[in-house]
This record gives sequence, C-alpha cells and structure tokens, in this order.
Amino acid sequence: LCHNNHKDSVIREKLRNAGLKGLQGVVKKTISDDLQVNIWEAVHMDKIVPSLLFNMQEQSDTDDNGDPESPGEEEDSPAHLAEAVFRDLIRRASFRNINSVIAPVLVHLDNHNLWVPNDFAIRLFKIIMFSVQNQYGYLVDRKS
Repeated sequence: LCHNNHKDSVIREKLRNAGLKGLQGVVKKTISDDLQVNIWEAVHMDKIVPSLLFNMQEQSDTDDNGDPESPGEEEDSPAHLAEAVFRDLIRRASFRNINSVIAPVLVHLDNHNLWVPNDFAIRLFKIIMFSVQNQYGYLVDRKS
C-alpha cells in the first residue's frame, strides 16, 4: 500500500496513509514486545525502510516543483507520516540494530541515484542524526 500509484491523488494518498499506519503499528508493536517477530532483521528492514523513504521522497519531489501544501494537509500527507514513522524507528533502534536501519537507507540512495543532487540525502541524514540515540551517533557517522 505504501507504494500505491493510483491515478486519483486522493485515493492514492488514502491508500499510502493506510500502508504507513500499518507500518507504524508494526514498528510500535513488535519493538515493544519480545514475543513478536524481530523486525530488525535485514529481510524486514529491507522492506520497511524503502517504503518510508519512497513516501518521504515524494514530498521532496513536490516541494521542488513549487506545489506547496497547506499546513493542515501537510500533517495528513503520506510524506509527513512516513517521516514520523522513520524518526520513531530510529529512536527505538539500539546499538546492535542501528545498522539495520542505516544500510537500507544507503542502498536506497544508491539505487535511486539520490546522492546528486544531495538535498534528499542531506535531509535524511539530518533526520537520522537528530533522531538516533545520542550514544549511537558515532555509528551513523562511521557507517556513512
């Protein structure tokens, strides 16, 4: 649902929001419950992180085109929700699984040639550095 590409923008936004809310629920539920599946494994992060980045990237693309959204609409946008889930995911990452989040980010940036122009990459790393737990910041710096 996060990658829905329906031609009607209202339907597309609703479906993407539904997918992102599902991911948000998965992140909140499985991270706080030791009996659930370990979402930090690469097989899961390789699906979750690109879905979030795809929706965050959509916002960057529309911002570049000069199509500003009103402040009320921005809170309901898939890009805003994806960024909130991404921040939450990073905040919950511990020492042993922060790399599980960073690796898919780097792969996504490489696969979609998002290093140049580097506006989206810089924005992502600002989000990561401000969201990661302070004691793990050096891992992000070392990885990138």
